[in-house]
Amino acid sequence: MTEKETEDWFKKFDETKDKFKWFWDYYIAEELWEQLMKAREEKDQNEMLCIMNGVWFDLPDGRFNIQNNPAGWKEFLYLIED
Repeated sequence: MTEKETEDWFKKFDETKDKFKWFWDYYIAEELWEQLMKAREEKDQNEMLCIMNGVWFDLPDGRFNIQNNPAGWKEFLYLIED
């Protein structure tokens, strides 16, 4: 990624994180969200993506998929697939 693309990614994260935080609160340990926020403060995109990809694998497949498309899901996927 170019520097501009990385900055755009961080901006998109900042704009959309509240849309998908609910499923972190429900399914994922609070400490992991805190780690994600710490990585964000440090502008460590690689660490953020590592955490987010791990969460993606931990979420229940039957609830989190394109067909069900829960609130915040497309924003979350955009960030980890971009």
